This record gives sequence, C-alpha cells and structure tokens, in this order.
Amino acid sequence: MTMKINKQTLIMCLFILVFLPPQCLNSMDGMQNLMSLFALGRYMFTFGGIVYILLRKRYRKYAFNAYTVCFFAAILLQIVALKKNGSIYMTAALSCISYIGFTVCNIIFYYKNKDKLLYLYRNILMAYIVLHFMTLLMFSNGLVPGLYGDGRVYFLGGKNALATYILFAVLAQFLYRKPNFYYKKDRREMLVLNILLLIIAVVNNSATTTAAMIIVNIYIITICITAINRNLEQIMQRLFVILALIIVVGFFYLVVIQNAGNNSFMGILTSILGREITFSGRRKIWDAAINYIMQSPVWGVGFDVQYNVWGNNRFVYSAHNMFLDYAVKYGCLSLIICVMSIIVMIYKAIQSKKNKHSEFALIIGIALIFAAMFEAIEGNYSTWACMLFIYLNSVTDQGLIKEGRR
Repeated sequence: MTMKINKQTLIMCLFILVFLPPQCLNSMDGMQNLMSLFALGRYMFTFGGIVYILLRKRYRKYAFNAYTVCFFAAILLQIVALKKNGSIYMTAALSCISYIGFTVCNIIFYYKNKDKLLYLYRNILMAYIVLHFMTLLMFSNGLVPGLYGDGRVYFLGGKNALATYILFAVLAQFLYRKPNFYYKKDRREMLVLNILLLIIAVVNNSATTTAAMIIVNIYIITICITAINRNLEQIMQRLFVILALIIVVGFFYLVVIQNAGNNSFMGILTSILGREITFSGRRKIWDAAINYIMQSPVWGVGFDVQYNVWGNNRFVYSAHNMFLDYAVKYGCLSLIICVMSIIVMIYKAIQSKKNKHSEFALIIGIALIFAAMFEAIEGNYSTWACMLFIYLNSVTDQGLIKEGRR
C-alpha cells in the first residue's frame, strides 16, 4: 500500500500515538509533561469524536450498536461506581470517558478509511514491538535504574504489558492483509510472522504473552495443515474456537473462582507448563481480590487497593485478572454490562458464517481473554481496540454495515 501523507494520515497517526504511547514514558524522569500532553490529546480526541458522532447522522448509526451500547453503559457505570465508593476525581472520570472517545474515534476512522487505519496500527505496533525487543536485548535490567525482577521497565512497560500490543498487532496485520489460507504464500507469511512474534514473547519472559501467542500459532498451524480440504478446514476452525472458549471459561470458573487447581489434571498441566497453573502464584492475589469484591459487590472499593498477600510489605496493586480487578474497582454491576459487550462480540464473530476471517479474529479475542485471566488489562486501550475491531470485522462482512460509504 502506498501511503499518502495528508491531513487524514497525520490525524490518525496522532490519534494512535496519544492513546497508545510507549508505556516506558510513565516511569522515566522528565516525561511527566509529555504524558500530560498525551492525556490532553486524548481528552481533545474524545470531545471531538463525541461531538462529530452527534452531529453526523451517517456515523451516529455506526457508533450505536449492540456492542458499543453495552460498552458505553459499562463505562458510564464506572463513573457512578467511583462516585458511590468515594474514589471519584476529575482525571479519573475523564479517563473513563476517554474510552468512549477512543471507541468513537476508531469507528469514525474505520468507516472513513479502514485500510489506512489498519495499516497505521499495524506499522506503529510492529515498530513498538521491535523497539521493545531491542530494549530487552540491550538493557537486561530495564530502562529505569533501580527496578528489578518483574518491576523492570522496557519500551512498552513491564514484561506483561506486551500481551495486548502483540495480539492487537497480529489482528491489525490480519485484517489489513486478509490472507487466503488456501494460498501457500499467504499461509507461509502468517506462520513466519507469528512464529517470530512468539519468539519475541519467549524472550520477553512473560508466560501470559507466550501462552496467548501459542494459542494463535496452534490455530494457524491447524489451518495450514487442513487448508487442502475446505470442509475439513471449516470443521477444524469451529472445533478449535469452541474448544478454546470452553477452556478459557472453564479456567476462570474452576481455577480463578472455585480454586480447583490442585487436582491431578491441573497437576499434569503444571508439569507441561513448567510452573503452577496460576502462572507465578496468583492464587493468593485472586483470593484477596474476591474478598474485596465481597466487601462491596455492586459498586466496588475504588482504586486505592493494595494486595499485601505475602505479608512482607511488598504490595501488588492489581488483581492480576482483568475481571476480578474490574469488579474490585468498579463493582459487579458495571462488570456484568462490560462482559455483555464481550459476549456480543463473540456472538457476532461466530454468527458471521460468510466471513472467512471471523474465526481467526475471534481466536485473537479468545487469546486476549486468556491473557486477561492472568493480567489486569482492562486499563489498556489496546485491549478494547482488539474487541472493537473483531466486532467491526464481523458486522461489516455480514452486511449489517455497508463498507465503502464515506
């Protein structure tokens, strides 16, 4: 694709950069003013996007659908929850609203020029991943002096921050290229790229990111093997999606909620993974998070939460699980509405029978949800960008929304 540097391109680049800046900047001295400038940019895009949607009828009907209505309602309930649990302040409320603005602006850009938006996301995210990989190799102790272990900061932040960026990059590349797995060249291109990204995930030393990329690579290998038989390929695609969904939902219920991680089957998985099933002892954190949720199940307890689960004053500030962390901060009411938006996304992707690419996009979503079992990624814009683009890909190709209308 030949990219013309025009006003629309510059606006899209600026939009991506202010919402997805390198997270290392948050931890580096002298970058506070720059990060404040990025925050101001997010508020400006949010205000501009919302006003644009309200004034332009053509885009207003795109912005309000089953997915976005649930997501927007969940965001507004976050603000109500923060007011109820006493942790509301101006920047927190603006940050919540900025997720609505991020979604709205993505929808506007998507229907103005989908290919350009995906192309820019793909290139910027791949550049981020390469720079993150280089900092891993060149700065073994991270970019910020005095931080050790899991606290070390690289280009995209801590080692576990890579998961959402790498999955979003794979999704953007796939939706932009729309490869045909019946062609050997396309199969080879996707396989090589994702194996390279898997190697980066392994070097990054994040079990969460590695496991998510393994899910994606197993799916690609399965499709490459079965591509010679179209009927077999379709059957294997659906079976893989169903199995992956069952595993993710079953893991959340059995391991995260019910603490059934000590039986023989889980023992086998532990021996295969080379570590216990919660990936580095998250069980105590999850139990503490569930206790916080029980204190205020409807509205949550707010942001000021510390997990001193080891009793040595080494605090953890997230539940290391997106759904538990969300419920702790904002309560179960907002969480239920948010989960409904994810269910709508999954349903539309499964329903999109004529869309040959929906299954792969959905696998990215399932891998993202799997990563959410171990990391509190609800605060990452890249998380919700993945969800949104999976939904938009499904409804566009179903004919629910006509492509190409400007």
